Amino acid sequence: MEQPPHNPDDDVPEQERLWPGEIDLTGAVSQDDALVDVIYDAISEVEGTENPVPEWGARTLARALANELPDPQSGALHRFAITGRVDKPMIGTELMSIYTSTRDAEIVEWIAHFDRYITSLPSDDAPEPGPPPAEEVPIGGTPLDQVRAYLRIAFAEADERGEPISQEDAQAIATMLGPLLPPDAAIRRFADTGETDPAALDECRRLVERSWRSPDLHTWAVRLQQYLVAHADASPPAEAPHREEHPQVAEGIREHGDAFRAFLTLPDTDSRASDLLDRFRAFYIGTYPGMDELLIDLTDIRHWRRAVSELEDRLGINGYVQLDSTRIEAMARETWDIVQIGQSWYVFNK
Repeated sequence: MEQPPHNPDDDVPEQERLWPGEIDLTGAVSQDDALVDVIYDAISEVEGTENPVPEWGARTLARALANELPDPQSGALHRFAITGRVDKPMIGTELMSIYTSTRDAEIVEWIAHFDRYITSLPSDDAPEPGPPPAEEVPIGGTPLDQVRAYLRIAFAEADERGEPISQEDAQAIATMLGPLLPPDAAIRRFADTGETDPAALDECRRLVERSWRSPDLHTWAVRLQQYLVAHADASPPAEAPHREEHPQVAEGIREHGDAFRAFLTLPDTDSRASDLLDRFRAFYIGTYPGMDELLIDLTDIRHWRRAVSELEDRLGINGYVQLDSTRIEAMARETWDIVQIGQSWYVFNK
């Protein structure tokens, strides 16, 4: 008996089949080109005016912007795309996350149009903003969820004090990172004993430089690195035997003090090099009393903070959005070599 030809659509789940021209706002179906076409139509309707895009355009914009997030099928943009319900504080947070991570001019334009639409809505369309919920360790969560929450609290408290995390918290992070390292790793020993070791700092730097699927691992490695740097010996003993043998070391320390000591700790610095002082002068950028001052001088953090403030004002969500200082610091460390000795931060070109 002759069989009917196989229809490829039979292999597609029913909920993922769409009629021609139909737009899926749930994100279950990949429709990048179709979304762009609808967005173009919506923007064309209001081009040359101060009017916001129509609702159908705003919901399509929300779908396209949600697709730029790590988890495109959760969050306020996703919910607005499929329900039309507005959560201004969360939408503002997600928009800022996309804005600060993209270099695509088209996406920036989409954010502007979507922002104009949200701003045009009556204030009673959004829930009354209340104080942000205090971070708590979830009693019924998984052990990993509890550790994550506990460390977020510890990081926030350390930031309020303007200090690295405590030894106890650093050892907790080392315990979490230990399984990623060989059995004889210095970080594993630090987790057990709490004794700092230059080898642990080297291992931690390598962890920071790695790419992780989980952002938690990178954040934990950065925080552990901050602790280890803050508690490192300001005068590495390995350099002492070379000072008489290599006069430039003694001269550099005499002229530049801790800045030169910081330079000697860099992995690419050869303390026996004949051009050691010249290399220091070529690579040394400056000294800062704190990480915040360093970031203000060397990055666009002031511009980013101003952009956050302006977005908060437009959306009426003041105090709900803030930059992730840990990730900005990690970005700075990827760009420059940064060494802390005592209460000062020394910066060098890589």
